[in-house]
Amino acid sequence: MKKILQNSLFFILGFVPFCSVAKADTVASPLSYASNVWVGRSEAVIRVLDKLESRSTVFTIPVGEKQQYKTLTIEVKACVIRPPLMASDSAAFVDLVDTHPDTPHFAAWIFQEEPAISVYENPVYNVAVVQCSGNPVAPNLPAASREAKQNNNQEPSKGPDDNKTKPSDDTKSTPQDNAASLEQFLKSP
Repeated sequence: MKKILQNSLFFILGFVPFCSVAKADTVASPLSYASNVWVGRSEAVIRVLDKLESRSTVFTIPVGEKQQYKTLTIEVKACVIRPPLMASDSAAFVDLVDTHPDTPHFAAWIFQEEPAISVYENPVYNVAVVQCSGNPVAPNLPAASREAKQNNNQEPSKGPDDNKTKPSDDTKSTPQDNAASLEQFLKSP
């Protein structure tokens, strides 16, 4: 009779055993970052391919400095990476000026993992970001060039996470005067 009563209670209560449930210990969640976090670095490693000579050259350029390669001047204005627990990526805001005739000025983000988002179209050189290195620094992020928009009636250069990033022709964008790019940069994953 006792066994029938126990089986009935198990069936009625949904087979829940009559035992005390120990309180589960809470486990701290692993360290994670917001999806819009970038970490600044003090140097950019840039690869330049000379298409005429089929030669590739790698430069380590400190942020804020210029490097001359034949007729191409490369200035790195910002270099950022994703934190260690996120998908690896590096982005550099570069200003490229070629002294060959009829080559446009280029000022935009170039990505290591998604190089096709912003391409420097030049008949002689191909420029790619290899990585950001050096000491961690505060991210120096470009934003919208108000002067370029007012003076030339052109759209300003967008931020590194905006898939519609296009190089601005004959406009100089600096990290200090490019504010809309910062908003786009911080909003995206």
